[in-house]
Amino acid sequence: AIRIKTLNEAIRFKDKIRGNFEQNIGAEIGDFVVLRKDCLFAYQLAVVVDDGHQKVTNIVRGSDLIESTPRQIYLQNLLGKNLFQFLQHRSCHQ
Repeated sequence: AIRIKTLNEAIRFKDKIRGNFEQNIGAEIGDFVVLRKDCLFAYQLAVVVDDGHQKVTNIVRGSDLIESTPRQIYLQNLLGKNLFQFLQHRSCHQ
């Protein structure tokens, strides 16, 4: 697998429903996989490239994926992509 080197710094964003969110991916997640051992691109990289290619400006994903958003922002920054607006949909059980 190929991993992306992370930094020990906080990634912050404001979700339109959940509000401010912060995660230090270097400390909390560490270097994460972008190309899997089976030579398939990992979700984090694939979704950032796909969203950028489609010129997506607003992203709505399930609240279970809010922990992934800082990794996507980190990759967006590395790839020079524009930052998207995020909205994590809450399930009826929250």
